[in-house]
Amino acid sequence: MLAQLDALLERAAKAPLTASYRALASSPALRELGTVHLLMDTLDLLERARRSLDPAAAPQSEFARLSQRANSIGAELQAIGLAKKVSLLRRIDAIETPTVDHGPDTLAVDSTRILALRDSAVQRLAEAESALGDARTQYRVAREQADSVAQWRASRILGASPFAAALSALLMAVVLVFTLAVVGEARHPTVAHAREAERLTGLPVLASAKAFRIPKAGRARLQPGTGVEPFRMLFLSLTASGTRHRVVAVTGDDAVVTAAAAGRLAVCAAADEHATVVVDLAPGRPSTAAYFGWRDEPGFTEAIAGVRLWREVARPIGASEGLVMDVIPAGMQRSDTVASVAHASSRRDFSEFLAEYDIAVLVAPTMGSLESVAAVEVPPPIVVVVRVAKTRLQALKAMLLDLKKRKAMILGLVIIRQ
Repeated sequence: MLAQLDALLERAAKAPLTASYRALASSPALRELGTVHLLMDTLDLLERARRSLDPAAAPQSEFARLSQRANSIGAELQAIGLAKKVSLLRRIDAIETPTVDHGPDTLAVDSTRILALRDSAVQRLAEAESALGDARTQYRVAREQADSVAQWRASRILGASPFAAALSALLMAVVLVFTLAVVGEARHPTVAHAREAERLTGLPVLASAKAFRIPKAGRARLQPGTGVEPFRMLFLSLTASGTRHRVVAVTGDDAVVTAAAAGRLAVCAAADEHATVVVDLAPGRPSTAAYFGWRDEPGFTEAIAGVRLWREVARPIGASEGLVMDVIPAGMQRSDTVASVAHASSRRDFSEFLAEYDIAVLVAPTMGSLESVAAVEVPPPIVVVVRVAKTRLQALKAMLLDLKKRKAMILGLVIIRQ
């Protein structure tokens, strides 16, 4: 046992590796010790942690810290092995020299060999005790180095400047937002660009405009040319064909953007010297009337129910800019709106009122408001507003499918880019 322990201690001293420490711990002299089992469990944990690190991405300090900790455990195992070696040498030295009874006919036993073995054991004991002291010193130095590294890392973390901490938090937030965006896009894909929208829907893109700022208060600017050029192209596409569309409905998946797009289309029509009216059909939703700075009531729901005249709820706008344009707010939510829309006389009065204008833009951002589009005797064509990176493909397909079931005529798409 002593010879085997000597060989393993020499191997651990010459090759301080995990394999050497594991062979030493599994030797017959040490494997029954509980402390050795605890140290080997810790060493296995360190090895698994070191193997889990990515050599290309993990910092070198992590590898160094794990290696220092493993070496300190190896030094402690060597110290235990040396202590066991000393114990074995003491047991060998304590073996009593056999006594021989010298009879008259027996020869005296030569004790020279036994004394030589004892002296050799004493010398090896002294060497083992010296090596044990050296191992304990190395272990203490390794522990002090590991503690200093840990204190240095803690001081670096605690002593980081507020700017560095804020920058780190900002970078983590950016990474988190990007990750969430990628996961959300993978689960719920959105429209990426105009070509994709045309390919998936089979409808032409009539206009493509950059995302515009929607005023939260006051009124929108009405000067022609103020960010309305793409909608002028949309207006020309509605009027330049052989069949001129006097009434058009605008819908989309976002009430605010739909209302603003309808307002800009109406500005383009009025700027081309056409008498224009904009009618909001979705009570309780962001409307084109609010986009132009008007209250949402009274409006369409009161007029279609016969409570107000159509001329009473029409609000003229754009006179100072030389535009002939009226806006009819959505009105308050009423329980009789559906019945009023279905009434023949109400539908006829509404159609006659729209006939007084050259162009009528109906704003219907919800499926419920699209029902009110039926109040026009001749169902108008529909323009769908699509937001890039916002409108989900599944929702867009469902909307178009519902419109086709209603036998609505869809002219095309208006793309709002981010």
